[in-house]
Amino acid sequence: MPVEAAVAEPAERLLPGHGKRRRTVPRFGLWCGCDPQASPAELKAKYKQLRSRRIGCVLISGVDDREFEIIREAGIEVHCWMWTTNRADAWIRKNHSDWDKWPLDAACPMLYNSFFDEPVEWIGEMVLENVRAVDFPVIAGLYVPAFQSPEEFAKGLASVRLRGSHGVSLFGAIGEPMWRAFEKAVESWS
Repeated sequence: MPVEAAVAEPAERLLPGHGKRRRTVPRFGLWCGCDPQASPAELKAKYKQLRSRRIGCVLISGVDDREFEIIREAGIEVHCWMWTTNRADAWIRKNHSDWDKWPLDAACPMLYNSFFDEPVEWIGEMVLENVRAVDFPVIAGLYVPAFQSPEEFAKGLASVRLRGSHGVSLFGAIGEPMWRAFEKAVESWS
């Protein structure tokens, strides 16, 4: 089975509330989805091949229980980038995955307040809901173009930290003013 992947370069992320300590993300990451047609033998071969290529983390959009087990047996971490849980919203409950029930090593819920017509404060509410729903690290995914100003972005970052996120993952175009706001916010997280 050929392996197709978008490989991420090594990275570090600051863990809020832990001083200057940093956690190194596994050397390589990979986006991968479930192949319900694959046999267990094909899946084992796929993840063995990935591990032999020093892939240490699989970013998923959804897999079944048997595939989780096979990924774990290969010694690979399982992370996901999914929409927020937001159990208060009926449409989201109906249309989004129940990733908070998956056996993950970490999750990066995409907290794109502008996609849901929500104010910046909503981001912190969703971080808290997500953190309370799981027993693994939650890294808040923020869509930077949604913020109207560096000050609003800083407010969103502050709410992420205060509500217990293990870090942030930024999506979309990030201009220099937003980078400065990000650097200033993260500096204060020690």
